[in-house]
Amino acid sequence: MLGIAYAALGAFTFSLNNVTMRRGVVTGSVLQGMALTVPIGGISFLLMTIGFGELGELLVFPTAAMMWLAAQGIVHFVFGRYCNYKSNQLMGVNLSAPVVQLQIVVAMVWAILTLHEIFTVLQMIGSVLMLGGSFVTQRNADDARKAPGSNAEPAFRPQIVSGYLFALGAALGYGTSPLMAREAFLAAHGLGTAAGGCIAYASATLFFALILAKPG
Repeated sequence: MLGIAYAALGAFTFSLNNVTMRRGVVTGSVLQGMALTVPIGGISFLLMTIGFGELGELLVFPTAAMMWLAAQGIVHFVFGRYCNYKSNQLMGVNLSAPVVQLQIVVAMVWAILTLHEIFTVLQMIGSVLMLGGSFVTQRNADDARKAPGSNAEPAFRPQIVSGYLFALGAALGYGTSPLMAREAFLAAHGLGTAAGGCIAYASATLFFALILAKPG
């Protein structure tokens, strides 16, 4: 039950993140948004690590676990986040969010192939219903924009092709990174998740700093 509660809380925060992020990329660039959110995320996880008393655990993570966490941070917080921000900028949350939710399919496929987890019929039905509901909502939103009697020119014209490509990239990044975190904690059994998140965000921040070093 605790795992379900954490998953629900995570879904809520991710949806809130999508809405607030959309407001930011309307007037700013994707890299500007990441230049704020990636370091802030790293600082937040550092404070959490200190608050949970896990600061000392940063020094005892096995090398394999640290490598997995570093890779997870780059894949999730740099690649996945950039693609997510860009898709939202190009075609908005309503169109990009259902595609990004394909991360669930990516994660389940990787879990079955690499961790040999069991995919039950009930999980399959739940996944189809959830993804189907997202895409039905997307279709209805598209129909509403084309409704007869609406002569006003839309203020925002979504760029569908490029938006979908970036949304698929986000789904790939977000769907792959949980498996990396899982592998990391299999090698670091009993160590704190806040400390692990701190390592992942630190690697993402350092990697993104290299991107910001480019002139312009």
